[in-house]
Amino acid sequence: MKNINKIILTSLITAGSLGIFGKGSGQSLEGQFHVTDEKYPGFIKEIEKTTNNAFPYSSEKIYSENLRINLNDNIYHVTKKNEEQGVEDLRKICFGGYEEAWFYFPENQTWYEVGINSDSNSVEPFLPLIGKVLEENKNAGELIFYHNHPGEGFDKPSINDIAMLVRFNRMFPERKIAGKIITKEDITEYSLNSKRKEEILNKVDWQGYLWYPEKYHELFEYFDIKCAPL
Repeated sequence: MKNINKIILTSLITAGSLGIFGKGSGQSLEGQFHVTDEKYPGFIKEIEKTTNNAFPYSSEKIYSENLRINLNDNIYHVTKKNEEQGVEDLRKICFGGYEEAWFYFPENQTWYEVGINSDSNSVEPFLPLIGKVLEENKNAGELIFYHNHPGEGFDKPSINDIAMLVRFNRMFPERKIAGKIITKEDITEYSLNSKRKEEILNKVDWQGYLWYPEKYHELFEYFDIKCAPL
């Protein structure tokens, strides 16, 4: 990524860096979204580490024909499209100057917008919404995290991108999880190398690289990263 200090999904990675789950609602994560520790071991604790200064989930679901940039954080969009059609939408979005984030579930061909506070350099995850989306798709075996970069050409995943992917693989080991970045010209896919997955999940101090982002390229050896033109 051109700017390795760019914040993508930081609230899933660095405890306390971005608290975005509200306690003012008077309900726990389990109470609001039925996301229990039994169903998703570790997920609640991972969220609650980052939730000292947050707000309650209140976004309204809007069904949309096409994927789009959403600057209204009071709503989120859900789109029924296959992956090829969705990627075409994302390519067009890259000309708009904003970043956005989605979960795509291949088995039911559904896209969920999960980003908030979008601007030209970053997008943040909305953790309560992520919990709700995961509950709605609890039987899905595959998940792809998509986000777009308004720039041009090949963009490697940032330290926060790959740390997020590691965190998700730790929390949901039964799911096949990958990340994809869309630019105006290319699509970059990144996933844990199957031969070294156990090593990076359990032995590598990957979060320590957040303090030394200039060294994060050393983590690439644990990932399969490939780029293809659109």
